[in-house]
Amino acid sequence: MEAKRVQKLVRFAMLLAVSVIIHYIESLIPIPFMFPGVKLGLANAVGLIVLAFWGTKDFFTFGLFRVLIVGILRTGIFSTAFFLSLTGTLLSAIMVILIYKLTKASVLSLSIIGSLFHGLGQILAVCFIYNNIYMISYLPVLLIANFITGYLLSLVVKSLLERLPSSLYIRAEEC
Repeated sequence: MEAKRVQKLVRFAMLLAVSVIIHYIESLIPIPFMFPGVKLGLANAVGLIVLAFWGTKDFFTFGLFRVLIVGILRTGIFSTAFFLSLTGTLLSAIMVILIYKLTKASVLSLSIIGSLFHGLGQILAVCFIYNNIYMISYLPVLLIANFITGYLLSLVVKSLLERLPSSLYIRAEEC
């Protein structure tokens, strides 16, 4: 029982490290055709894998840890970028978990929902931080871009889930 718990913790930590590294690498790649604030979000693929393997509690915890670690390493936890990331992640995770629990939606649906609500959370945070409701006018651009990136991300996650060994999966009741 204890060995399984340690195995899961080690796998969780490794996936978290992979996610942080992917986030960092992605931030170094300039994508000239992207709009400001739009990224591919490849690090979020790892979060969806965590959701598929271990469920909603680990998915939520994973997202928070990833944002916190990236915030500490890259921007500082009192930066605007950190608060935008945190707000987007929280709203995204809450909506993904709700939809997952209510409908058992596909990876495609969850990826798109996560991406859309991440963008919405960020726009709401920008409106709050800058006390400017007009920032919401950027929402259509962000939602279109996030829909596309969410779809593309779902293809990556679906492919990874088909190839990853089932030995990664450890049920909570086994720990």
